[in-house]
Amino acid sequence: MTIEAFDKQNLKKVRAVINSALERAEEELGIELSIGNITYEADGSNFRTKLQGAVLTEGGDAMTQEARDFEFHAPMQGLSKDLLFTTFIHNGEQYKIVGWKPRSTKYPIACTSGDKSYKFPISLVQRLTKKEVA
Repeated sequence: MTIEAFDKQNLKKVRAVINSALERAEEELGIELSIGNITYEADGSNFRTKLQGAVLTEGGDAMTQEARDFEFHAPMQGLSKDLLFTTFIHNGEQYKIVGWKPRSTKYPIACTSGDKSYKFPISLVQRLTKKEVA
């Protein structure tokens, strides 16, 4: 397949090829790699994307900027930084704490459940994580 000009349709194929190459690199290097949004010129001559990489913790979790932000901000808000990468249950669904979003004042705690990302307020996470410990 030869691409004459980049457009929305063929960039989906480009993303899939890049992601499969990144998966092979992740396995070989033991890190996490991901690409961000892809933008392209109106004439289709080129595109841009952001590549991010993160080392993995002993538990296999990616130590992203959000994770480092959690370790920095959580103690100032009365949360243990040890809560990073732990799970809690809210409304019958399990969530994993993966980081902190400093620009999100109402919902700064970044969590995942399955492949989806969620944000939670500090007070809710404090209440739910204290229940599990007690």
